[in-house]
Amino acid sequence: MSTWYFVRHGQSIANRDGWLAGWVDARLSPLGVDQCQRLQHQIKMLSIQQVYASDLSRAYRTAQIITENQPAEVQQVSFLRERSMGIWEGRTRKEAFSNGRRTLFLSWTGCPQDGENRHEVAQRILHGLVELKSTGNTLLVAHGTALGCILGLLDETPLDQIGYNPMPNATLFSREVAPNTWQRLLAQLTKGENHGQA
Repeated sequence: MSTWYFVRHGQSIANRDGWLAGWVDARLSPLGVDQCQRLQHQIKMLSIQQVYASDLSRAYRTAQIITENQPAEVQQVSFLRERSMGIWEGRTRKEAFSNGRRTLFLSWTGCPQDGENRHEVAQRILHGLVELKSTGNTLLVAHGTALGCILGLLDETPLDQIGYNPMPNATLFSREVAPNTWQRLLAQLTKGENHGQA
């Protein structure tokens, strides 16, 4: 059993200004930088052997700030990227979610045109985690939808409820993860299993 830590990036300019970033490389806002600096003390108290961050700057910069003066080097990995929002990227949340589209956005299998749904995001991340073969305590720094999917699966949340509790910026979460957990969850998704649901 090892401890995995999860941190969503600090506030980005997209969060601040109310638009959907997805794969757009929206930098941290000044408040986001401050949030990360305040999180440093919590991270310093942990025993972390490996740190992985999304290659989008808002997550990578968050990882750099919160692990400053820590021995573990931040490694960028593209599989931790946020969900691709397709044609919704760059649009305001109000515009993107008009005409009832917010329900589509929150669903497990719905997605904007040319974007990813939550199921696809979860599979992408789990494939990456299986390949990491990490040993010891690990910190993942990524994005709200991406980490929300993984924590939801770890907590055995019904798929149609994953995503309804947004992850706050620059907040630390942890879970004890048994060996082969990522392989098991990936196999469940591949088979279309949902903790007893079809």
